[in-house]
Amino acid sequence: MPDAPAELLRAAVVHDLGENAVGDLASPVKRRNPDLYAEFEALEAEALAVMGFDFPDLPQDLAALLKLCDGLDAYLWAVVYRPDYVGRNQAWGAMFERLCAQASDLGFAEKFHEIVKGVCDGKF
Repeated sequence: MPDAPAELLRAAVVHDLGENAVGDLASPVKRRNPDLYAEFEALEAEALAVMGFDFPDLPQDLAALLKLCDGLDAYLWAVVYRPDYVGRNQAWGAMFERLCAQASDLGFAEKFHEIVKGVCDGKF
């Protein structure tokens, strides 16, 4: 997205910084425990504030794009560094299907598959 707005780029840079202070929850835990996840997000926001950062208030479409990119990053990391685990764990296949659907909904299906193929082919 060469014309990405500054607020999206800032969100992409800071969105995981709070995890340095409070840790991270696994995606299945986040999905199964929305109240816990909300509390955890509040702790992350506090940690960001202590570091002098804030998370920009993104419009829904940009927040969805950031979520897609964050999920794609996690998936591709696992594919590159733990392909054995990805291959035998059905949750990763389900995650990939969710990411494909998100990319399609956002109009990024072609670019999404281009990135996945490039990483799997060792191009980047």
